[in-house]
Amino acid sequence: MLVSCGPSQEEKEEIAVLTCNIMGESRNMDSSFRIKEINAARKDIGEDKYLGSDEGIKESFKYGLCKELVLNDPEYRDNLTLFQIREMKKEEKKKKIVRERIEKEQEAAFKIFSKACSNKIDKNLLLAGYKTYQNNCVACHQQNGEGIPPVFPALSNLSITSDEYIEIMLNGIQGTAMMPYALLSDKEIAAVISFNQNCWENEGEIVDPNEILNLRK
Repeated sequence: MLVSCGPSQEEKEEIAVLTCNIMGESRNMDSSFRIKEINAARKDIGEDKYLGSDEGIKESFKYGLCKELVLNDPEYRDNLTLFQIREMKKEEKKKKIVRERIEKEQEAAFKIFSKACSNKIDKNLLLAGYKTYQNNCVACHQQNGEGIPPVFPALSNLSITSDEYIEIMLNGIQGTAMMPYALLSDKEIAAVISFNQNCWENEGEIVDPNEILNLRK
């Protein structure tokens, strides 16, 4: 008499893949049905049921581990953790590449742009202000500081004091499109004001971060 030893590893993997493919085509199916499908597949490969939550299934699809979820209950969580770490590292690497590219582009543009700024502002401060401007101001006030009048005014030939400028940065201008930028650090605000007041034909002051700190109080 031949005694069955259950499905082979190849058959188990086929069942797992088929189950995941079916669910992959119906991601919006009821969570209880997803659990039922996974447990049915586990039964078909001769393993005990173990799923009591839908979260594991959602994660398995997110990280491409549905087959492992069906086949390996105890090992699934370890596999998931490894995949999460790998995905996080990949994502961080992509972000780093983008950050470095943006920084290089900004620095290249800055070398050209800084020639039109006052010599009295330190180059490091000018660069810090330029980056803050690029990240927060350029969409409205444009690369050349000419703005888009009348909604976004030009920043050239300004005739306001540093305190007035700080007040605008911290609180915005009510009734206009100028929003507050109080979430920026004191150093960022000081740098961008110093930048704006010493470029585009402006001959303004160099702002100390402590001035912003005092006005915040």
